[in-house]
Amino acid sequence: MITGVCLNPCIDKTVHIERFEYGGMNRIRSSRIDGGGKGIHIALGAQKLQMQSLAIGLIYEANRHLVTDRLDAAGVPYRFVSAPGEIRTNLKIFDEEKGVVTEVNEAGPQVSEERLLSLRQLSSEAARESRAMVFTGSLPPGAPNDFYQTLIEEAGSCAFRVLDAEGERLRAGLLARPELIKPNSYELETLTRKKLSSLDDLRLAAVHSIGMGAGLCCVTMGSGGALLTDGKRCVYAPSVEVPVRSTVGAGDSVVCGLLYALLGGADLAEALRTGVAAGTAAVMSEGTQLFDRAGFEEMLKRVKIQEL
Repeated sequence: MITGVCLNPCIDKTVHIERFEYGGMNRIRSSRIDGGGKGIHIALGAQKLQMQSLAIGLIYEANRHLVTDRLDAAGVPYRFVSAPGEIRTNLKIFDEEKGVVTEVNEAGPQVSEERLLSLRQLSSEAARESRAMVFTGSLPPGAPNDFYQTLIEEAGSCAFRVLDAEGERLRAGLLARPELIKPNSYELETLTRKKLSSLDDLRLAAVHSIGMGAGLCCVTMGSGGALLTDGKRCVYAPSVEVPVRSTVGAGDSVVCGLLYALLGGADLAEALRTGVAAGTAAVMSEGTQLFDRAGFEEMLKRVKIQEL
């Protein structure tokens, strides 16, 4: 089972604007609302690849149905620690002319110490029945920066633990030695505290992260492609040119593709091909709908892998 851990769920409101004018008037051409969060996307994406999945985490009572209805419709089981309040809203502004998404994200409600303890218990219980767990996304206000580290350490009964976080959450989480991390290029820069201007800079920084505790490191670079390393071998996939409708959930889809391949015994090259195929298919879908199986299968034929 693949378990997506979502500690700070959100309502993604995606609006399409023909040409975004900073500081000016912008008229929305279309919009959609999706209940989600990165851990929710993991559970949904794993299910799309026909892997048994589970969503766990924190949920707020006022508008929880926006998340649970989506999971119910997909047939994905879930277990949540419930709290009073309202799930935060994240606004995604898609500039159709440039194909660029601008994100405006709320922080979310404060979490209590009591619920943090309940989340630790929930995560430990899920670890005992999970083949892989993905700890991903922001933490709610009130959670310490090393909370992912704690959860990963307490999930030792799970064979494959993935961390997809940024800043101090990523730095602390590496101390728990996750089997895979998936930073984007900016997150890798904040981890290494260096400007990474070239593909070789990114490769060296990814290899360095292996020494910091990661088993594997996959770096996503948007239109720059993606790379995957175990510290000895490094493979690279240039981006595939496709119509971009939304980039939200693309990184989560990459993780799902990586897990699908790695847990099936694939090598680095095939794992990266599968991850990039899922991520590329996801950007072709509107909102946070991730990818469909047909799009994924088509992208598998188009993704090219190079050795670095």
